[in-house]
Amino acid sequence: MADFFGKPVLRKALHLLSGKHRSWLKFIYSHRYLPHTQTPRTYSEHLHRRKIYDHDPRYALFADKVAVKEIVAQRCGPGIATPNLFVGETLPPRDQRNWPVPFVIKSNNGCKTNYFVRAETDKDWDRIESEMAGWDQTAHFDYSCEYWYREIPSKILVEPIIGEPGAILIDYRFYVFAGEVAQIWVVSDKLTPRHRVDFFNAAWEPVPFNYAYPKSAVPPPRPKHLHEMLSIAATLGKDIDFVRVDLYDLPSGPAFGEMTFAPYGGFLKISPPSVDYTLGQTWQRAKDRLRACTP
Repeated sequence: MADFFGKPVLRKALHLLSGKHRSWLKFIYSHRYLPHTQTPRTYSEHLHRRKIYDHDPRYALFADKVAVKEIVAQRCGPGIATPNLFVGETLPPRDQRNWPVPFVIKSNNGCKTNYFVRAETDKDWDRIESEMAGWDQTAHFDYSCEYWYREIPSKILVEPIIGEPGAILIDYRFYVFAGEVAQIWVVSDKLTPRHRVDFFNAAWEPVPFNYAYPKSAVPPPRPKHLHEMLSIAATLGKDIDFVRVDLYDLPSGPAFGEMTFAPYGGFLKISPPSVDYTLGQTWQRAKDRLRACTP
């Protein structure tokens, strides 16, 4: 779908539509049915409704890769979020870019807008600056129609690369509904030909699910700090009807990645459809619980 809607002529045509109508068009193209926006039944329909009607100011704050770190520290304690080496609207002068290798340069409000410096030979500042010049801060909003990314002030963030040198960390993506973890997506060997995605519930039992990438031939083992990771995910998502919390499992303990409010823009076709429906009912119950707790 990205290639289809990424064609220059189609992209220009889509710009003539409102975010609401772009989201509708992409939903229908992805899922092959008209969404029930007023009374969503599936997880995908709930995501679609969120992007059109649910204007919660917390989304921009929590999705901001800089601002969210303070929230993580307040709720879960220090040491879980990766420290900042630099934050600014632009990179500092070259003679001040003396950050210890390895580090990563990223935008605070984009998707796939990062540059990894794993060795001194990667410090090609001409190439880095040229690539960063192409980081269109509105591109993610244009594609996914997630309004909150447009509300995040653009910044450049530099962080140390965590984990073992040269290793690709496993992503543990916790799908949290009002403080309850319903699913964990385990992403292995990301951005490589060996890319795998496996699915578990909070008890680390496999759940039936199919995705664009294959599952591992041997299911990944239970992470060492799963209990702590479940607690962190639940704490960060306790007052939100749904949020995805991404964590890593380091030898020293869990590390925070990011929080996402519309994974894959809501355009991922979930198979089998029964899982989409089940997650939709889980989301609705989470909404009802939060509503019951509101004075």
